Amino acid sequence: MIEQRHSVQEALSFASSKQQANIHLSIIMTSISTKKDKGAAPEANVCAHCLAPEGSHGVVLKACTRYKATHYCGRACQSAHWRAGHKQFCVTPEERAPQPVSTSSTRI
Repeated sequence: MIEQRHSVQEALSFASSKQQANIHLSIIMTSISTKKDKGAAPEANVCAHCLAPEGSHGVVLKACTRYKATHYCGRACQSAHWRAGHKQFCVTPEERAPQPVSTSSTRI
């Protein structure tokens, strides 16, 4: 769920237009509904910058080395996306994991 929340925040902050934001959000929502309907269905990957879907016209996507949940079709898109703000969200999966809640109670 945290990963999905970051994806929505990224979609809105990186979109250069309202139409591009809507495309990002529709891809994310389709992915979420597919996972709910079919269990562990694989997520459709698109380039986080230019939105090129994997497999179309020979596009091969590579995941962000650190973030793992963002994909790029090439170095140019990765650099542009980084400058556009991905660096604000780029954290390892371990850093995205919820922190355990302390069970000790403090007495006054």
